[in-house]
Amino acid sequence: MDDAAAVLERAKALGISVTSSGNKILLEPGSKVPPDLVQAIRQHKGEILAILTSPRLVKGQPRWHAEQVARAVREEGLCIFWSEAFGEMVAFVRDDSYASRVPCGIVTYTEQELTELFRGHRSIKALRLVHEAKRRGGMVTGVESDGEKTHNGEV
Repeated sequence: MDDAAAVLERAKALGISVTSSGNKILLEPGSKVPPDLVQAIRQHKGEILAILTSPRLVKGQPRWHAEQVARAVREEGLCIFWSEAFGEMVAFVRDDSYASRVPCGIVTYTEQELTELFRGHRSIKALRLVHEAKRRGGMVTGVESDGEKTHNGEV
């Protein structure tokens, strides 16, 4: 196999889940893993661990791709992307246990905070105010409507 990405793609095609725990690579179900795949994983262990533990950066136009972000958070625990509305990188994490993987200086929202933030319709002004508070160490516990025009799903 050519590289770590090809090894991971093969595992996915075989229905094998590849995750990491510390310095170990976990394969489930183990009964489906052919010996040559085990050898390829051993050969590319460092690269595979780097892929599994690196924050995912959603690529594409500089606007929020809600489905990609939600999928990354569900599957990988976190997603970092450029927010056009906030003018900076932001991170969404499944829970606080993933926050330590986000590079310093990037504002991080938990899944619970996101649920509250995007409940109902919020104006860009309201979202930016909440983001500014979050940047200064605040938490999202509730967001009141400010009566202004609501955002169109782009953050």
